[in-house]
Amino acid sequence: MTRTLYITQRELKSYFISPTAYIVVSMFLVIAGGLYWLDFFQPVRTELTMRQFFSQAPLFMSFFVPAITMGLLSEEKRSGTLEMLMTLPVRDVEVVLGKFLAAVGLISVVLIATFAYPIT
Repeated sequence: MTRTLYITQRELKSYFISPTAYIVVSMFLVIAGGLYWLDFFQPVRTELTMRQFFSQAPLFMSFFVPAITMGLLSEEKRSGTLEMLMTLPVRDVEVVLGKFLAAVGLISVVLIATFAYPIT
């Protein structure tokens, strides 16, 4: 389990060292903010809801989640570290689970950042 957490931590650091995470997070926040703004400033409003945001968020996540996860193992292969990773005393399941948890962590950061919209 500690090896899985180490891989998760390493992947999260690599996300935020490269501009990939910042681009994906900012694109999602701009789109989500636009949806929230459009829903908030409807001409006829009887109640303040985030119905439009929550109905459209799964559609946008279906584009952003693959953008985040498609590079998990391909980046290792491209940089030549996949062979080194496979020679370490870790099982394939630990590698895949660690990379998956890192992707879930980045997606959680994106979703937590959207909590600021109804507050502001």
